[in-house]
Formats: sequence, structure tokens, C-alpha cells
Amino acid sequence: MINHTSEKSTNSEPSAWMAARNNFCKKSLGIIPKLTQILNHTCQVTMIKELTEMSFD
Repeated sequence: MINHTSEKSTNSEPSAWMAARNNFCKKSLGIIPKLTQILNHTCQVTMIKELTEMSFD
């Protein structure tokens, strides 16, 4: 036998979850370019450090 009360609660939850997730995704997409810039910068810095250390050896 199926419990109808649990079905109703799950039916109302996805819409709220979807709205929260969509809002989070929009915010995340705004942050991603900044994170990408930081990561690219960090990678470049570490590469330069490794290259300079290699050239000094």
C-alpha cells in the first residue's frame, strides 16, 4: 500500500528544490569566470616558478 502523505510532500519539494538549484547555478556561473582567472593565474605563476628554478639549477 502506498502512503499518500509522503507522495504529496515529495511533489511540492522538487519545485522549491529546482528554484533553489537554478538560483545557485546562476550565482555559480557568475563565480566560475573569476575562479577560472584565479586558477589560470595560479597555474602560470607555478609554471614560471618551476621554469626559473629549473634554469637556476
